[in-house]
Formats: sequence, structure tokens, C-alpha cells
Amino acid sequence: MPTPRQIEAFHSKEIGIGFVRPFIADSSISFMSVHQETCVAVIPESHPLAQRSSISMKDLSKEQFILVEREIWPSWHDDILSKCHNAGFNPIIRQHVKEIQTVIGLVASGLGGSIVPKPTAEFHLWDVSYLTIYQDSPHIEMNLSWRSDNNSILVKQFLDSAAQINYWTVKK
Repeated sequence: MPTPRQIEAFHSKEIGIGFVRPFIADSSISFMSVHQETCVAVIPESHPLAQRSSISMKDLSKEQFILVEREIWPSWHDDILSKCHNAGFNPIIRQHVKEIQTVIGLVASGLGGSIVPKPTAEFHLWDVSYLTIYQDSPHIEMNLSWRSDNNSILVKQFLDSAAQINYWTVKK
């Protein structure tokens, strides 16, 4: 369930816990960061940059971007735009879409390039090239979220367990 839908589900009390991407502040929802990922550039495999293993954000300055809609992942979308601006350019956004899989399909068809979470490279390997972005790479975060007023013992136990797992994962 995408983050915006989960936020609605929290408000209507359809769900007690969710895994969401960071979103605009909502005081009725609490969250705990549980994972961060770096992003990589994805371009058609026929693109001249595809021969390289890594690039800078500035190398993408002339590319047309296909991005996931800001409404779906506001912090990630904003981070990509910020990293582009830091590299000295305003990105040319060709299309916004709702799903990463759609981004990859449009990139594979040659409509542009994008920036995606690094694990995306594990589920789609044909017709595209994934390139490490050195220096100022965008990041995404995964949060465990819950209604701040949820006093359920099950929610509390789940959060306690998640905090312990997260503590040991971070300590490694």
C-alpha cells in the first residue's frame, strides 16, 4: 500500500502499523526510521553513459527524468530535485508516474532516465543500466509508523520488537 494510502488508513483506523516512506508531518502519526538506502541512476542500456560504472549528478544535467510522483514519495522526490539543484541544474522532468516499476519500463523503452533505490537493480536487469552516483547521491528512508494515540498492547509489543531488531541491525 503506498504511503499516502497508508496515511489515510491510519486516520480511518483501518491499520495500526505500517511501513511508510517519510511524509509531510502529521502529529497524529508517529514513526521510527528502520532503514535507509542509497539511490542509483538508471538509463537505457543503449545510452552513452551506460558504459560507465559510476556518474555524478551533474552528468545527468541534460537528461529527461521520469520520476515517481511527489504525492507518492514527497521526501524522495524533493531529495532528487535538491541533489540536481546542488549539482547546478534544474532537472527536465518528462513524466511523473506512480510506481517504480513503471519508471523502469519507461526508461527501458528509451523515454528518459531516472534515479531509483539501489535494490531496484535486483528485480529488473534487462534493457537498462544502473550506475552508482558518487558524491551527493539521493537517499530514501523506510519508517515504521503508527497512530500516536494507539495504545494497543499488540502495537506496543511490535514496536518494542522492531526497536530491538533495529538497534542490533544498526550496531553491526
